[in-house]
Formats: sequence, structure tokens, C-alpha cells
Amino acid sequence: MSTIFTWDAADIEALLRTCDSDPVTGRLRLHVPAGARVLESGCGLSRFVRYLTDRGTPTVGLEWSGEALRQARAVWPDLSLVQGDSACAPFPDASFDALLSLGLVEHWSEGPAAPLRDHLRVLKPGGVAIITVPLHNLVRRVKRALWFDEIVHLPRAAARGLLRGRSMSPGRARPGRFAAYPAYGEFYEYRLTAAEFLAEVRGAGFEVLEHAAIGSMDGIYHELNPLGLLVRFRGWRFEPTPLARWLESRLARRPFDACHQQLVVARRP
Repeated sequence: MSTIFTWDAADIEALLRTCDSDPVTGRLRLHVPAGARVLESGCGLSRFVRYLTDRGTPTVGLEWSGEALRQARAVWPDLSLVQGDSACAPFPDASFDALLSLGLVEHWSEGPAAPLRDHLRVLKPGGVAIITVPLHNLVRRVKRALWFDEIVHLPRAAARGLLRGRSMSPGRARPGRFAAYPAYGEFYEYRLTAAEFLAEVRGAGFEVLEHAAIGSMDGIYHELNPLGLLVRFRGWRFEPTPLARWLESRLARRPFDACHQQLVVARRP
């Protein structure tokens, strides 16, 4: 599993404020009944653990990073937080009614199968998982075919000594069935096409209830934002220009072409 991502405790309240507008929250209201016991697997700074606990939903956070847990506990000592691996969670089978897995399963270099299977294991029959991963959308596939990352970022990566002798060919930086980001250097995450993601979720034993592209402005910010002229990102909020808003409205017609992430709501049979 990749562990290069870090959190900043200064962001914790700003992150919590994003929960109200997060597309995950609407799915929680729709699919998770009152009184359900919830696990946020890979909880980071525990924003949804805090958010749900404050609304009377018994929620446990699981996180690999001891530093992230230390920061969360320093601010919110009352939360139920556990350190552990989301691919072999320290909970008995069928422990939870619902599970959140947000930007998590793409960080295993072996692929997402192991954490997805464990998500299924800890859910009760009929339990629901809300899972998000980065989308290998059309824009990213085109940029990958054109070696965009290599052309734009390779000189900087070489100067910083990040290459470590890896192959420079797109999709060949390391073994794997999915598009890795970055395309060179140390592994960080996979980006999955819609078909790949659905196949992995179903292959783990889940029944898919909903599949959606999410994070349209996030996608513009990351992939269609030359020199930061369209969108700025501050305080965990996007600041789009009118042109970025217009572009978002046009891209909404084909959301899987440019959105940053994809979401599934999946049920354990």
C-alpha cells in the first residue's frame, strides 16, 4: 500500500465543513438507516467519523497512518479511532451496517481486490459500502497516450531524483493492470476506468446499486487548468472562474469524460 500521502491538522475543520456538500453525504442519507453502525475505512483526519458521530450515527474510523490518528485525536479525543490495515481490518466478520471507503483502495500496488474483499467481510449481509476511486477518464487517457506527464513533469522528477530507474513508457512504470499515477517513480495510486472499477467491485462479491462520476470541478482543476488560470483551490474549496463554471456545465453532459472521481454504492448480498 502507498503511504506517501500526509495530512495537516490545520486542515481538519476545513475538511469537516466539506461534508455537507460532499456527494457521499447524500448517498449516506439515502442508503444508511438511522442507528446503523458505520466504519470509515482509511479515515485520514476522520472528517466523516466526526460528521456522523455528531449526528447520532455510531461510527468507527480505521486508519493506517499513526500520524493522521494522532492529529485527529488531538482535536477530537472522543472519536472511536483504530489503527490498522484496511485490507485486513481488525474487526470480526459482519461487524458493520455500512462502510465508507473514500479514495482508499487505489493505493495498493497489487490492485484494489484485497481491501475490497475485506470491506465485504466486515459488512453485515445487506450492508452498504460507499466507495470512491480516481477515474481514468477520457481526458486522462488522451494525455497518457500523448505522454503528457512525462513531457511536462519528467525534467523536474529527474532533477529531484524520483525516477529510480523506472521505465518511462506510459503504463509501464510498474506491473499492474491499471493506469498508475504518476507514470514514473514511486507508486502512489491507480486510476481506474468505469468498467475496471465496476469489475473489481463485483469481483469482490458486491452487488452494485449505483455508479456515478463525481468531482467535476476537481477534474477541471487537475486536468484542464493551465497555469491555474481556470480554478484555484484554497481552504479545501474551489474558486472557479466564470469560464470554469461554463466548462463544468458543458462537461456535465458526459461526466465520465473529465470528472476526477467515481463512486459506487454497493451492497453485500
